[in-house]
Amino acid sequence: MTALDDSTVPVSQLLEHDGQSQRLAVVFAALSHPTRLRLLSWLALRGETRRSVLNHMFGDLSDHLKRLETVGFVIARRPPTGGAQVVTYRLADGALDHLASLISPRD
Repeated sequence: MTALDDSTVPVSQLLEHDGQSQRLAVVFAALSHPTRLRLLSWLALRGETRRSVLNHMFGDLSDHLKRLETVGFVIARRPPTGGAQVVTYRLADGALDHLASLISPRD
């Protein structure tokens, strides 16, 4: 399930439809942990970052990164099989704009 797409509407309209409000609840649940918010802020300010650096800064992030990736706020870049397994993460294109669109009414 990817939350970031062109079919998003303001919260006031999302709550009118159960399926859409369920999707919004999943997105907000992914954003509800302070570590995940700090992680998003880090990626927004510093760009793509190796997982080892993120783990050093924030501790074990496996579950946090998975939740943010599931709702489409972060993108993981995994190398092809072979060689060193350096995984990097970056903020998804438009992630912050998408978040703003969820909480701001459209004209």
